[in-house]
This record gives sequence, C-alpha cells and structure tokens, in this order.
Amino acid sequence: MKELLYVDGYNMIHAWPELRHAMNHVNLEAARSKLIDMIGDYASSVGWDAIIVFDAKGSSHENVTEQHHPGVKVIFTGKTGSADHYIERQLDVADTIARTIYVATSDLMEQIIIMGRGGVRLSARELLKKIQDHKKLREQQVREKHPSSNALADRLDERTLKHLEQLRRMGR
Repeated sequence: MKELLYVDGYNMIHAWPELRHAMNHVNLEAARSKLIDMIGDYASSVGWDAIIVFDAKGSSHENVTEQHHPGVKVIFTGKTGSADHYIERQLDVADTIARTIYVATSDLMEQIIIMGRGGVRLSARELLKKIQDHKKLREQQVREKHPSSNALADRLDERTLKHLEQLRRMGR
C-alpha cells in the first residue's frame, strides 16, 4: 500500500519562502497553485498518495469540496472546519498499521495530536527539504543519463579513454 501524505496547505504557504513570496507579490491563488504543483510532482515521483487540505473558514462553502490535480487531491474544508480537524478525523479512521501516513504541519500542538493518532509528523521545513533533495537527485540522474555534451569522451569510462589515448599516440 502506498504511503500517504497530508499537507496543511496554508501552513506550508506561510512557512515556505517561495510560496510566501508568491502570495505577497502575486496572490494567494498563485501560491496555492505552486504548492499543488510541488506536492503533486513530489508525491508522483516518490510513489505516494498526497492530499493537501486548505481551510475554508470564512468562505461561503458549506461543505467540504474536493479537487483532483495530477498527483494530488486538494480538499477545501467547509466554512466551519479547519485543515487540522479534517486531517485529525482522517487519521482517526485510517489504518496507520497498513501504511505510513505523514502529516506536514508546523503547528506544534497538531504534531503532537498526529503522533498520538499514529501518524508521522513532518514540519514544513522537513517537507521542503525532502522536496528539494529529491529534485536535486532527479536532476543529477538526468545529467548522468544525458550528458550535456555529445562528445564520445564524455560517455566513456577512464580506462577506455586511456587506451584510446595510447592508440592515438602510437599512430603518430
């Protein structure tokens, strides 16, 4: 069974500099969209299920609404709910023995509740680091698989290069 990641959406937006910048200099929707893309890309790449939960307090939505994006499900709580309470309820009914359920939030009290209900907590900083490290690893793998140069020497091992150099010198 796949691992599951719940993300407190607004918590990440306020904690991650890139998202906070998008919120302050563009708008909240741009920050939400960027977060959805980042989490969807990461979850798809590592083979996890991911759910981002946004508070809808103060909105006109009575009930929980759900959207599906590549690699991630997005939940907006009803106007009387919070992301914390939604995630807590999901942990109450989840089988935390059958699979690991991670919850990303920097709210200390929420982290304690999550661990008490069988989840694994990730702070906003820890999740961002996981995403950044994984992105670097993927970029390195692409560079190794597809060298930037098309030269034969860039794709040969050191022993073969030395042998070819010896042959070249003998031919002079």
